[in-house]
Amino acid sequence: MKKTFGSIILLSLIIVLSGCSSNNSSEQAVDNNPGRSIKSSKEDCVDGCKTLWKSNQSNVGKSDDDMMKDCNSLCDAGQGMQNNDVDSCAKSEGILRDTCYGDVAKNTNNPALCEKIISKLFISSCYIDIAEKTKDKTLCDKVTDKIMKEICLEKIIK
Repeated sequence: MKKTFGSIILLSLIIVLSGCSSNNSSEQAVDNNPGRSIKSSKEDCVDGCKTLWKSNQSNVGKSDDDMMKDCNSLCDAGQGMQNNDVDSCAKSEGILRDTCYGDVAKNTNNPALCEKIISKLFISSCYIDIAEKTKDKTLCDKVTDKIMKEICLEKIIK
């Protein structure tokens, strides 16, 4: 499980940092090679993900359905974060979904999105990030862990 988790996170960072997601999921890529078809950025992202997924030794023996599920979740989360699009976040799963909601919440100063996060640690981080950015002390009250709440309050005072 930890090996798969690490592989997914590494893969997501590679894909997001390599720019597989564009600013608009329906936007078509400009293609200077008329001999090849133009794909949407989601398709490009999934294609890149599939290539990387297949080259990861920890995925040997896994099904194409597993690959497509992982790649679609990753690319949806990447597009959600790139475009501040909660609908794309909702299509992703697990830690990718939580990361996407947290990123969009912070980018848009929307603490209501923190409530969509499953991981308690990510929920706290979401509220802390927005509280620090907006200097809204009331958001620290939503942090349930005592130490994390103290961290939240300290960040606002700075």
